This record gives sequence, structure tokens and C-alpha cells, in this order.
Amino acid sequence: MTALASEVSPAAETPTETGGGVADSNFTAPSLVCKINVEEYQPQLQSKLEQLKMLYSDYPCPEMEVHESAPIHYRMRSEFCVWGTRPGETLNYVMFEKASAQALSTDAVAAEASASEDEAGPEKAEEKVEEKAEGAEADPPAAKKKRFRGKKGVKKDAPLRVVIESFPVASKLINELMALVMEQVREQSILKERLFQVNFHTSLIGEAMVTLLYHKKLDAEWEAAAATLRESLKSKAPSYAAGAGLHVIGRSRKQKINVDLDYVLEKMPIDGIDYVYRQHEEGEPVFGVVPPNSKDTRGDLLELYCGNCNFTVPLAKNFRQVVATEVSKSGVDAARYNLTANNIDNVFVARMSSEEFTETWQTGGARRRLAGLDLKSLKLSTLLVDPPRSGLDDETVKLLSLFDNVVYISCNPETLHANLKGVVPETHKIERMAAFDQFPYTNHLEVGVYLTRNK
Repeated sequence: MTALASEVSPAAETPTETGGGVADSNFTAPSLVCKINVEEYQPQLQSKLEQLKMLYSDYPCPEMEVHESAPIHYRMRSEFCVWGTRPGETLNYVMFEKASAQALSTDAVAAEASASEDEAGPEKAEEKVEEKAEGAEADPPAAKKKRFRGKKGVKKDAPLRVVIESFPVASKLINELMALVMEQVREQSILKERLFQVNFHTSLIGEAMVTLLYHKKLDAEWEAAAATLRESLKSKAPSYAAGAGLHVIGRSRKQKINVDLDYVLEKMPIDGIDYVYRQHEEGEPVFGVVPPNSKDTRGDLLELYCGNCNFTVPLAKNFRQVVATEVSKSGVDAARYNLTANNIDNVFVARMSSEEFTETWQTGGARRRLAGLDLKSLKLSTLLVDPPRSGLDDETVKLLSLFDNVVYISCNPETLHANLKGVVPETHKIERMAAFDQFPYTNHLEVGVYLTRNK
């Protein structure tokens, strides 16, 4: 399997240990967020691979292909809450530790007691960011944490704030932008006021996108300040590729302001061909597997959960016709751009759920969003699925046995294992299996399997 990964940046020469988390009287610093010991990379990877092999020991599996990450600067996207937007406070990026051996200090309790009620929104956003930020997912130690009191009463086992000055899991460009953005936002009240989150998205070709999220309405004054910020970032970030896109976006409730664009471009070499991808601010990374065996398949390809056609783009040339489904409007828009940019004309992208397409295809029905697609002429023999962590729904699981070839990309090996029951070895065998270490120093692994029908 060929790996496509812009979430994993090229390896770099690095010190053995690096980090940028700061603990003071109001904060605590978890080691998994703030420090990386690159000497631990191989041991942690081998531990995850052993667990994966044990999980799949009840299936006949071929030798597993392993695609390692760089041990540092491997994430091309990061999201951070910010804290300290009130007058007299110091603004910082923060993440949240679910538990810590260090209890909150008396000073921290006092600080929390002054929290205003309207900050409930940022706290919810921070919890969401915490779930996404893989580096913060340490298993909580059995330590007793001190309660703290807010205006609405006592909160038990609240997550502890961690100041982040640098983030070694993120790309070098993200780390440069983090410092530059914070410096400018601290100095400009129009950018600082009611800011609660900053998102960074970079690409391997040196493009970048910075999104600032607010609890206030954004106006022309904010837009002018954001435009100045963008130009400053372009001139001061060493890893920014001159002439590439560097975009600043502002978001508030029911409001979005693009200073210019809301996407970055990525370029990936695959089998000797450079493919171009457009990635929107909430789009998925360019990551996946391309089974070389698909060159020898017959018939058409059905791809469910296609996103922005990361996999479709390099696979399309191996099939007569490809049908790809996606529910997200921005995902569909990016998919169509990516197909056009790469001169691919044999893919039909349908904005609909996998369940809707499956029902229509199997019953021979019709839907407005399938206008122009001749369902009766399709000879779908290969299925590609890239579902969310919850895995495939029951109806889609039934589909697996109907196809000669199946490519299943999973961000949750346990749901993949469950979805294969009744398929392997009953109707299909696992021809190839690969593990992708997208999230080093956490428990997560991406897994891809290529199934072929039993002869």
C-alpha cells in the first residue's frame, strides 16, 4: 500500500527531548503535551503494533506493513484554546489535562472563582479541542485533584489548563505561526478581545491558514487588523514558502470572514505523479492508502465517505467509472475541485449519505442528486470505505460481502475488527494490511485493509 500523508511531515533532525508547556500557580503541564522524547518513538510504536496484532489474532492476516511517522513535527493541523483575554491578564494558548498528579493550587482556585458566566461557551469549545488534540490524550493517573469553585458552584474533577508556548508534535511552520500570532494578538485589543480559540492548518508545500474564533461580532476594524496580521505572518515566518497562500479567517456565531481564502493547497507525489489537493479549514488531511492491486481490478469503484476525494484522485485511473458519496457540502466542493485540478473526468460525486446511495442503488430507484448517473450501467466490483471512528452502520457492513474487492480505511482498529466479522474469512480474505502511525505517543493507529473475495 502506498501512503499519502500530509498530516505526517518529513522527518527532521531534532534534539532528544523538546517541549514548550509551562506550569505556574494557575496551570499544570502534562508531559505528553509539552515534551517529546524521540527515543521513545520506536518503543511506543512497537507496543501499539503488538496490541494491534493481538486484536486481529483471530483473523488470518498477512504480514503487516508499517508506515512510521516522523518522531517530531508530524502534525500539520493544531487547535488551541486561548485564556487571559481580560484586561490585565496575559493571553496564552492553552490545552487541557484530564487529570494530573499536581492538584490545583490555592491561587488557581481563586482564579477560577473569578470566571465569568459567559465563559461557558469557551469551556465547551476547549473540551472539543481537547478531544481532537491527540497529544493531550494521556491516560489519567490515579491522582486526587483539588476541586475548584466557580460562580455556579463547585466543579469536581475539572480539567487543568496547560499553557502551550510551543507544540513539538506540530509542524515547524505551525510553531512559528503560534509565536507570531500570539505576539500580535497580545498587542492589538481588536484581535484579542473575546478571542477563545486559534486553529492552525499547514501543508507540506509551505501554505498555511490561521482561524481566529470569537465570542463577538467581527467588523471592518477587525478585518483590517486581520489583514495586517496576515502580511506580518508572511514576512516573519521562516518556514513559510514565499508566494504560497497564507490565509487568516475570523469566525463568530453565524459569521465567517475570510481575509482572502479559506483553504490551503497540498501537493502529493504518488506513483510518480504529483497530485494537487485543496484542503478547507475543516477538511480532512491528505492521508490514505492506495492498493497497487487495484490496477488489475475489473469493473467500477464505489467510494463511501469520500471527503475531498483524497483516495479517489489517485485511484480513479484504475477504473472505468467511480461513484463517490459525501454528505458535507464543503467536502463535496473540495472533491470536485480536486478532481478538476488533477484532470480526472470519470468520477461522479454525489452529496448524499452512504445509506441513501446504497438503498437507491440496490432498489433501482432515483434521486435528484444522482441525476446524470446511469445506475443500471454500473458494474461496481470494488468498494472503498473510510468511516468515522464509530465504524460502518449495519446496512453498510452487509455491503462488504457484495463486492469482489474492499478497501477499508479505519481510524479505529476495534470497530474495523468488529465490522469484519462474518466477512473474513467467510467470504473474503485480508490480502494486505497496513498500520499508519498518525498519532505518535498516543494509543491511536490508523489501519488499512485490502480484502479480496475467496476463490
